[in-house]
Amino acid sequence: MPGPGAGRRGSGRGAGLRGLSDPAYELADRVEHIGSRLPGVYDVRALADAVGLDAEARERLEAYRPLWAAFWLVMLLPGNGGWRRNPRGTTEGQARHFMALAARD
Repeated sequence: MPGPGAGRRGSGRGAGLRGLSDPAYELADRVEHIGSRLPGVYDVRALADAVGLDAEARERLEAYRPLWAAFWLVMLLPGNGGWRRNPRGTTEGQARHFMALAARD
């Protein structure tokens, strides 16, 4: 089993422990999960601060968010489990959310 510090790369805040993935990628998954987007569940900026993401990692976080939003949109389409488990309008709301993220500069 790897000891403390295994997987460390880089030197700045947010460039520390990365394990199998990038913390910005993992955080984007969490904040874009359909259940996480309910009002008041997560404050993306506060989470990025708590995780210690530096400016570069925050840019990656914002780049990953539309990818995860698209993933969750697909999971909400008819024929997928999310379609049956979520209330009417959830898929349409996710589509609007994805389009808003995709339209950001």
